[in-house]
Amino acid sequence: MAGVEENDIDRLLVNPPEKVEIEVKYKIDVTVMEGVSQSLCKPLN
Repeated sequence: MAGVEENDIDRLLVNPPEKVEIEVKYKIDVTVMEGVSQSLCKPLN
């Protein structure tokens, strides 16, 4: 999703945020926010 690789997520989880490239953090943020917005926009049944 959004070009996020498993390796990117692993690097973010094991390193301090300042050691992970901004592009990687941005891709992960976009992916997470897309998932959240899709969950919030689902119709309630």
